[in-house]
Amino acid sequence: MKYLITGSCGFIGGYLYRRLKKEGEVFGLCKKGCGTCDKEGVIGKTSLEDVLDFRPDVVFHLAGQSHVGKSWANLEETYANNFLATVNLLEALAGARQKPVFILASSAAVYGAVPERRQPIRETVPPAPLSHYGVSKLAAEEALFFYRRVFGIKAMAVRLFNQIGPGQKPSFAASSFARAIAEAEKGLRKPIIEVGNLQAKRDFTDVRDGVEALILLSRKGKTGQVYNLGSGRVYSIGEILEILLSFSELDFKVEVKRARLRRADIPLLWADIGKLNRTTGWTPSVPMEKTLLDILNWWRKEIG
Repeated sequence: MKYLITGSCGFIGGYLYRRLKKEGEVFGLCKKGCGTCDKEGVIGKTSLEDVLDFRPDVVFHLAGQSHVGKSWANLEETYANNFLATVNLLEALAGARQKPVFILASSAAVYGAVPERRQPIRETVPPAPLSHYGVSKLAAEEALFFYRRVFGIKAMAVRLFNQIGPGQKPSFAASSFARAIAEAEKGLRKPIIEVGNLQAKRDFTDVRDGVEALILLSRKGKTGQVYNLGSGRVYSIGEILEILLSFSELDFKVEVKRARLRRADIPLLWADIGKLNRTTGWTPSVPMEKTLLDILNWWRKEIG
């Protein structure tokens, strides 16, 4: 099998690239060179000839602007990277003689604020995004299924709930908390952690579990379908922080900062993963405590 991964230098893309290297040919496309990038470039601004020459059997389209908060400040970048880049890639693949399986990394943000009585969220819940990030991902889904109808792309959209693990950027809550703890342990900062809304509840999946689900979907998933990818469990941001703090011997002060509060913060996002499980047999296997300890230990090693 030949796999193309866009965003191969990203958090999920890097894990997926290294995992697939064990069993097939992999072509990684990302913005800047690294150990998981075979061609540098931004989709739509550089030639996609190398991608087409590679003739992938499976495309994992993971490239994009992945932060909800940043989408408010960077509208053009968000829509360009999440929607237009998807269209450019699909347009390039539309003319290929053999159409690949195309897995689009969408997001649970497309659902918006679903009432608690309708959670966990099934794929049949009508999308109602509350951020530019969510809108951009929903637009990418529409483009994906347009290219399936018109050009025969073997398309699936995977709505990712929160993926976490070692190596994630500190702009995401668990990684941010872990870095602050590791820095305080080294005496690089005071034992104070600044937080936003600790009451928000999210469905967190270890990225190592997540990439296994993506691979299984590329082999067993049905084209034209949307799948949730989550753990089927929810934790509040406060609970994530408490678990991380339990791994340290320091006493920390927690301070809520207005700047860290989002303009439209969804109180609960909880995935119904029944469809994914029935289709692939996948279930998450990494306990939350292990995930969070691995994140903290990664930062301890990075800081030295």
